[in-house]
Amino acid sequence: MDQTTLLSNIAIYILLSVAAVKYARPHNHAPDEASVQRGLLLKQMQSKVQRNPSMPVRRIYDKCANEIDNDDYIPDFLNVRTRIYMGCSDVSEF
Repeated sequence: MDQTTLLSNIAIYILLSVAAVKYARPHNHAPDEASVQRGLLLKQMQSKVQRNPSMPVRRIYDKCANEIDNDDYIPDFLNVRTRIYMGCSDVSEF
């Protein structure tokens, strides 16, 4: 296969890939606002742990949870404790 044919095949593959992504089928469920907000809260907690690695994670969790108005958006501490640590590459030990 010569270089021109190879480049042409690559271009066709890219165009088909873009078309597949562009025309992907829509989700078949309604968005879950509570799940989205819990994810954002978890990212906020991870960020605060990275900035303050000496502060206990439970204290960071409590501070972030107190800033939230809707209790449906606050995950249980035992369910997110490990994920808070896992999202922080600077924190080496629990």
